[in-house]
Amino acid sequence: MERFDLSNPGRKSSLMAKFAGSRFGVCGVVPAIRLGEAIRLIATHARPEARFLLLEVTINAVLAEPSDRGVHEAVDLVWDLVAVDDWTGVRAHYDLSGTIVGFSQEEVESSEWEDEAFSAVMVADVAARAHAIEAVLNNVLETYVAIQRGAGRLGIDPDTFATVRSNAGLAQVIANAVFSRNRCCSYLVIASLVTDIAHQCDPDGVALAVQHGMEIYAQPSWPQARLIRDERGVITGFDDDVYNGQGLAKAVGQAVLQYDVSDRERAVWGLIYFAVEDPPHDWGHEVASFLEKQRLYGGAAND
Repeated sequence: MERFDLSNPGRKSSLMAKFAGSRFGVCGVVPAIRLGEAIRLIATHARPEARFLLLEVTINAVLAEPSDRGVHEAVDLVWDLVAVDDWTGVRAHYDLSGTIVGFSQEEVESSEWEDEAFSAVMVADVAARAHAIEAVLNNVLETYVAIQRGAGRLGIDPDTFATVRSNAGLAQVIANAVFSRNRCCSYLVIASLVTDIAHQCDPDGVALAVQHGMEIYAQPSWPQARLIRDERGVITGFDDDVYNGQGLAKAVGQAVLQYDVSDRERAVWGLIYFAVEDPPHDWGHEVASFLEKQRLYGGAAND
């Protein structure tokens, strides 16, 4: 698999290098993650009529109840429709050259964003398509959710996260950790980074986090953490002497156990994002639960 350069993502790696859904903090931490999940699911679907319907369903569901519950229900509807795999209620409209120029569907009412939704789902490149879909959902939230709640902007201070996200040293340490074959090493490095950045996310704090992460990565062994395996020998978590029992430990553990390296990388950047916004103990258990379900749904490796 191609190694992603997070400090300079190209076209192929741009989707993987960005944690989809990070714009949606106005809905809460876990809903933001779940919207990111829906975006990836919609963007990667092979059939354009399916992508259009899924995005319209998401928009309508969020507008029906612009809240944490509404986001969860929207994403659940997306998963249900994908599982059914029946798009016969969507009709594509073609021009004389055979190019799709629009869709009509019976399942949901057309939203005000129908034109934008069509343009987004018809983008050829998957990464660019995901960003276009994210922009449409962001438009919906800014127009309705943020205004209704009196929020002047979405999420955290963009300058704060930009300082963290653009740090090449941090990107390299994260890349080293998620590519490491030693899961205990990955677990301890990421837990250290998230903890340090949650404590201090200015340039000095990020530099210190990177230093600590590199020191852990350079250790010859990691006795502080032990793998937990089930009766089949599959790794299910970590038992450690440093973060044991904390929500942070569970969230990091589930991020490290994601089957695909790009999923691990994306999940870790998500944890870093939330660490900048809130102390880990506020979201650790919820994020861990979500990541575990995502991992089990996608299929875990038999380590």
